[in-house]
Amino acid sequence: RGRPVWSGPADPSPPPRVPSNPSLPAAGGLLARAGIVTADGLARKRRYAIVCVFVAAAVLTPPDVISQIGLALPIILLYEASILGARLMERKRAERDASEDSGA
Repeated sequence: RGRPVWSGPADPSPPPRVPSNPSLPAAGGLLARAGIVTADGLARKRRYAIVCVFVAAAVLTPPDVISQIGLALPIILLYEASILGARLMERKRAERDASEDSGA
């Protein structure tokens, strides 16, 4: 009778959103198109990028492994998409250069 029924946390704040940056592949593709980065360079630095992403996820999320992985995994997937975008840009540039060389 005298015990209240627990109705959840005192501060009903929404769960933290997992921020993602969908512009990462676009930025990687544009940098590759400009010739600033290469797909091979991005691929060689992949392990450093993964470590940096997990360190940032550890700092930005509560001390919960699931939250850290939930933040890091989409960013890593976007990094991989930027590598693929850079490869496509390089392939298009190579085809364009080959057609210009054969046409000239």
